[in-house]
This record gives sequence, structure tokens and C-alpha cells, in this order.
Amino acid sequence: MLLIAALILAWLTASPQVAVADAQADPAALVQAGNGVDVAIVLAIDASASVDAQEYLLQMGGVARAISDPAILAVVAAGRHRAIGLSVVTWSGAHDQTVLLPWTRIDGAATARRVTAQLLAAPRVYTTGGTAIGAALSYSLLLFDQLPWASPRRVIDVSGDGRNNHPPLIRSLKPEAERRGVVVNGLPVTDNDSGLARYYRDVVITGFGAFTVPTHSFETFPEAFRVKLMREIRGGPMVSLLP
Repeated sequence: MLLIAALILAWLTASPQVAVADAQADPAALVQAGNGVDVAIVLAIDASASVDAQEYLLQMGGVARAISDPAILAVVAAGRHRAIGLSVVTWSGAHDQTVLLPWTRIDGAATARRVTAQLLAAPRVYTTGGTAIGAALSYSLLLFDQLPWASPRRVIDVSGDGRNNHPPLIRSLKPEAERRGVVVNGLPVTDNDSGLARYYRDVVITGFGAFTVPTHSFETFPEAFRVKLMREIRGGPMVSLLP
């Protein structure tokens, strides 16, 4: 187990970060791209000071493995377009957000494996800073301006182990998410805050069918994330796992 963690840590610190393009998506490029996706998802991953090195490994390793999981790919293949759009963001303080994976169309095992390798190779950008969930959501919302495919559903999947402690307030962003047709789902890691699951449900998530999948620790994060991602890709009726 320690050997596997060490290998993943080496991968995570091996290659330069991927930067997101600043330009808006070109409408002509949207037409030229042709194929749509069944859902476009931004994965917003907590990299703040409260997440230590091992916890970050568990989090990013779980995300990377889930993307190329055969069960996830089977759900992708069952959709109308047989493809999803995915972008991955890590975040920390109010001005600390970085795109690790620009918008990428996943339409089978080959593209999924490439994304998994890219995420495992991406270094951790932040090791300090607060828990600016509001700023992470604001940043993630803007990424949909660059979405290069038509998509009937748009989702931000935010995970973290703390409450928003920097402006902007999360509630100030909910009208903008609604305007853009974006659903915000949450994966709170509750080991240091027994009320965090309810906070995510009451404060963070928004949109029709929005849901949470709480998990007790980063050790159980990978399976919780896999379940959550599968539900987001599948779509349909989605309710919180909280009573």
C-alpha cells in the first residue's frame, strides 16, 4: 500500500500543470466539433491547507481511477452521445484555482486512460490557503463559457473537507448557476466536521436534482466519488443520500 502511494506521489509531482485557455469557445468551432456530449462536468477538487499530502493522493487517485473504471465507461456508453465532457479544477484560497484538465471529451476506454494518466501526472499546485468554495464555484461556472460541445446537462462536482471561509458567499452564486443551467453537487469529507454533510446539502448544492454523497474520510473518498460520478453521468432522478 505504501509503495502504491509512493508511486502515485511520484506521478503527481512529475509533470507541469496544464493551463486553461483564456479565450471563449469559438461558435464556429462548436459547429465543426459536431458531436455533443451527454453531460459536461467540472470536477472541483479541494487542495487547501486542510488536505494533507496523503489525503490529496487518495482524492486525486480516486478521481483518476474512477474515470477509467469499466463500470463508469459502461454508463458513458449507454448515453445518447456515448460521450461526456470533463474538466478538472483544483482549488484552495480566494485566488487559488487551477485547471488540471481542460475540457476533454471522453468517449471510450482509450480517452479515459489518457485522462487518468494526465491526472496522475499532474503536480499538486496548492498546499496552503483557505477553503474558498465560493471562489471555486465562481471559477468553475466560467469554464462552461469555453465548453466546445453541445450538452443537455451541466454539472459542477465539488468536493472538500471544510466550509467556505472566503468571499464570495456561496448563496450569491446560485442565481448565476441557475442562469447557466448548471447543477452543483457535493462530496463532503466529514471526518473533521460532523455537520459538514448537512452544510453541503443546505448551502453548497443547487439546481434541479442536485445531490450530495457524504463520505467519512479520505480513505473512503475513492468509492464515494465513483458512485457520485456514475450518478452524474447517468442522470435521471437524483436525490441526496441524506435523510
